[in-house]
Amino acid sequence: MDKPVSSDIVLIAGNSHPELANLIANRLGVKHGGCSVYHKSNRETMVEISDSVRGKDLYIIQTGTKDVNNNIMELLIMAYACKTSSAKNIVGVIPYLPYSKQCKMRKRGCIVSKLLAKMLCKSGLTHIITMDLHQKEIQGFFDVPVDNLRASPFLLQYIQESIPDYHNSVIVARNPGSAKKATSYAERLRLGIAVIHGEQREAESDMNDGRYSPPALASRTMEVGVGVPMHPAKEKPPINVVGDVGGRIAIMVDDMIDDVQSYVAAAEVLKERGAYKIYVLATHGLLSSDAPRLIEESPIDEVVVTNTVPHDVQKMQCPKIKTVDISILLAEEMSVEITETDLNRICLSLQADSKERRKHALNEIVKTILERQKTLNTDNLLQIWEHLNRPLTRLLNDHVEVCRDYAVEVLTKFLSLLPPHDKHIMYVIPVLSRRLSPEEYIEQSEEVRLKCIMLLNMIILKYKDHLSVYMDEVIGILTRTVRDNYPNAKRESCECISKLAKTVSRHFYTYSESLIKPILSNFTHQHYKVRVASIKTIGDVLQYGNSKSMEEVATPLAERLFDQSGVVRAAVVEVAGHWLVELRDRYSWWHKILPLVMTGLHDEIETIRITAAKMWDAAGRLYMQENQHDEKFKDKMDYLTEKLQHYPPNITRPNLGCRTIAQENLCKLISGITRELGDWMADIRVRSAQLLCVFILNVEQYVTQHVEKLLPAMYRACNDEDKRVVDNMEIAAEYLGYFIPPQVYCRLILPTLEHSPTAGHLRVFAAIIKCSEKNSLLPHIEKISNFLQESHICRSKKSIYQQQILSCCNSLLLVCNEECVTISHNLFTIIFTTLAMSTEEFIREEADRLLGVLANVESLEDTEDVLIYHMRLMLMSICDNCDSWTTYSPEHQIFQTCLIRASIATAHCMDIVLPILEDIMGKNTDMELRLSYLILLSEYLLCNQRSLQCITDFHKFVNQILEICIIPNLIWSAGRVSEALRTASISCLCALLQNDTHSMLTKSSATLESEEISNKNNECNIMLFSTPEHYLSIFEKIIPILTTLVDDNAKKTRLYSLRAICFLMSIGHKLSCLMEDHIHKTYTVVLKRLDDGCDDIRWAALEAIVEIWATTPKDYNLILYKSYIDVLYTTVLIHLDDPESKFQDFVLDVLMHLAKIHPELLIQKLQNCQTNFRNQDGIQALLNHCHELLENSQ
Repeated sequence: MDKPVSSDIVLIAGNSHPELANLIANRLGVKHGGCSVYHKSNRETMVEISDSVRGKDLYIIQTGTKDVNNNIMELLIMAYACKTSSAKNIVGVIPYLPYSKQCKMRKRGCIVSKLLAKMLCKSGLTHIITMDLHQKEIQGFFDVPVDNLRASPFLLQYIQESIPDYHNSVIVARNPGSAKKATSYAERLRLGIAVIHGEQREAESDMNDGRYSPPALASRTMEVGVGVPMHPAKEKPPINVVGDVGGRIAIMVDDMIDDVQSYVAAAEVLKERGAYKIYVLATHGLLSSDAPRLIEESPIDEVVVTNTVPHDVQKMQCPKIKTVDISILLAEEMSVEITETDLNRICLSLQADSKERRKHALNEIVKTILERQKTLNTDNLLQIWEHLNRPLTRLLNDHVEVCRDYAVEVLTKFLSLLPPHDKHIMYVIPVLSRRLSPEEYIEQSEEVRLKCIMLLNMIILKYKDHLSVYMDEVIGILTRTVRDNYPNAKRESCECISKLAKTVSRHFYTYSESLIKPILSNFTHQHYKVRVASIKTIGDVLQYGNSKSMEEVATPLAERLFDQSGVVRAAVVEVAGHWLVELRDRYSWWHKILPLVMTGLHDEIETIRITAAKMWDAAGRLYMQENQHDEKFKDKMDYLTEKLQHYPPNITRPNLGCRTIAQENLCKLISGITRELGDWMADIRVRSAQLLCVFILNVEQYVTQHVEKLLPAMYRACNDEDKRVVDNMEIAAEYLGYFIPPQVYCRLILPTLEHSPTAGHLRVFAAIIKCSEKNSLLPHIEKISNFLQESHICRSKKSIYQQQILSCCNSLLLVCNEECVTISHNLFTIIFTTLAMSTEEFIREEADRLLGVLANVESLEDTEDVLIYHMRLMLMSICDNCDSWTTYSPEHQIFQTCLIRASIATAHCMDIVLPILEDIMGKNTDMELRLSYLILLSEYLLCNQRSLQCITDFHKFVNQILEICIIPNLIWSAGRVSEALRTASISCLCALLQNDTHSMLTKSSATLESEEISNKNNECNIMLFSTPEHYLSIFEKIIPILTTLVDDNAKKTRLYSLRAICFLMSIGHKLSCLMEDHIHKTYTVVLKRLDDGCDDIRWAALEAIVEIWATTPKDYNLILYKSYIDVLYTTVLIHLDDPESKFQDFVLDVLMHLAKIHPELLIQKLQNCQTNFRNQDGIQALLNHCHELLENSQ
């Protein structure tokens, strides 16, 4: 210690053990008093005290040794000298009290220890401190207090720290008298015990004490009924060991070692019995001079004693002797010796006006008393408490915060050390109640309030048997402090409530309801630790209190399942799980507890899911145990199969108890679940959907009776914008498919779909079908497919709806597979209609995939075969009222898809397609629709050789297409729409004519449109016109219209008209049926287009001119028709000087082709006007070409 405990303490020591005295003085931080003890020449003892001891507390340190009588006389003389010097208190510190073995009456002897006690008291000692008296009854011989300290904690610590493998030890009592001490050691170390019996003992038995005086006379003749009987001689039994020490460490314990020989003999017996190590432990080591030799030669491995008796010389002679220092224990005991005067002084200081004095007094209590709590004597502590109890309690109302703070700490330490008794808390709890119970706190300090609650926490634990009369005050305190603004105070209050509920549950039941609302107010606190503590506390309140509060608690607990902190959610699941198996009337509250646990089965954190699953399973097994004698439940256990054939894969089936609990409570929860599926908060909808999944999995087929209420909510939830809700609803619907037969769900779902079909309806329906059992579903697939292929069901334009109706088809194909051949056309209708109505690529991809699956079901090669197989019926279903179609009509989209995606299949059904086209192209039909079909027809006809070859009567098809679709729309009429129709029609005509054309003489790359027509790879295996007559009849109808359209206002119309003229002339040339009049009527119109404002049209006009004049017959009369040729050359030559060089080159190329007609005329014209041209190179090249033609012709 750094400073003396008190300035009034004086320490003096005799000559018995100066080393121990120095150790104690150092620990206490005091110096030896000025005392000298010596012997005169006549061996008388003298004591001289140089310092004043008047009014002081004086400690005399003197122990017993082998020189015991001198030690006693020194102690008596020192004590008497201090007494005569007016010392206030004289405390004798006697670690080993001599003559302690002589505490019983022996024959013709006396009780020496009692004599010694009287002498010490008479000498002036007011208090004795000693250690491990041989018999505790010795304390009664003294007229002053005696503190008998124990060295066992130090020796136990030595065993635990210094004896390796002490767990393999056995505690040995050297004789039966030491068995009690050995038992105490064995219990603390949790070891076995053995007893050595048979050692010769001193005559200490009751038969040899003074009560049987006078002693027996050996010479007396004994007669029956005459005289005192003679005691038989006592034989010494052989030494024996009671207990097993084989293969273990033997540890002999005793209070003192004064006869080493007896311990050596005992060690030898233990060695014989198999002990592989032997230790001897004692408090007092009274070792003789030959003890080191005996110990060294014995089987004893170590002798461990304390330093109550000096044995340094013996220790140096024998290394087996070890010493344990107990000076700290004596110093602590000496430091807490406080007299009544000191207590009165402290009490006065606690009530002083100065806050510094009050604070100093509290510090003094802590330092002089409470910091040495391990060595406090209970009686002394009670005495101190009697003095300080009320002053300390009054300090709780001190106006200085630091004093209140210290007072609470001191009270907490005192009450934790005191033995439980009602009188210790009779003042504390009312004061705490007065300061903490009011709505407006009297105690303003948060830290002090927290320490007050911690004090109450300790009182609840230690004084639980005395709390019944204070329940009103305690509940009042906790009701207020649990709503404290200080988070730590909230948590500590929650802990107090939990402990109160567990420790005094019988009294707590009445008050539990008053705590519910204050605790619930913390459920939304910003600190997650406060929320966790409140949740656990509410669990204990309902567990040990009135469970009727479950109605009030269940909803706030359920809200905490949405907490962002996983620890909070885990706490809710844990509390609910404990209720499932521990709540007394849990059967009444299944419907409140089940959602809390089952929601945890779908938590984001795996540990919470595992915990919830274990608790739910444990609740089910407990239910099975509790109801195993119920007849109905017993029948279920005996006859219900444990494994179902048709059950969700990779899922462990809940036990029968769980299923039964869920089945009995679903009716109470179904309304809440369906209502919360429509809640405005997404997380609540998700949790409700997850809860529904778990319940369906647990109730199994019993969900059938509730499915009518469930389905509408599931339909709405499947339309939810949160994907998590939809996914969980889909899982729930799949579970329904496992447990509900198709005849039930078809009867419920199909009528609902009939009235208000939505994507949600179809999603649920698809999921249920997907998990239905095949054999039970087969009788209903025709009904389902007939319903789904109805036009008002499958013709939706919403992509989500389309996705789900395809899911229904997929589910049917997945479950029934080959058996779906009977409903293949219905499935085709649904899939193809969805394909036609879709605008999303993923829908089209899924539809194509399903068509491939359908092909496999029908044993067809590919999707094309499926289209061919079903297209006729598909077209027949939409052929009615075609003239009323618009671009938004579903039939239009289906027919359009037939032409685009199923062109070959459509080609096999032209007998249906052409009448539809005829109706669509009527004058009264929608103009926009007609335009779209003309464009579509262009695409259909354009280089679609494979499809066109599949048409049965192709020439009839050509005639009808021309008469129905093309020619009527080529006729000029005013308006922008009519103009667009003409453009589309002429484009369609070009696409049709191109199928009968091998190639062009000159390909134009001027425009994108002309490239789309002329640059396609085209393998022409089709004859559009069967005979020349057939061609001429069509030519006579079309060419007049084309010649007029060449002058149309629309650029594309003029362009496509020129291209169509090219194609027509090329076909006529192949058929060799064109005459001079056909050429002359056509080319003049085309020549005018060379002056067109659009370069693309000028290029097309040149191409058309080449094609027109390429059809001249072999007997063409050049002389008669020279004027036509002259106009041709004159007009074309003008453009040889065009500003654009590429066009010049093209004109030159065209003229070289045209030169074949009449080269002489062209040479003549060139020579006449050669000087007028800027493009002399072109003129010269053209002249050379003409000369070559003439030379070759000769």
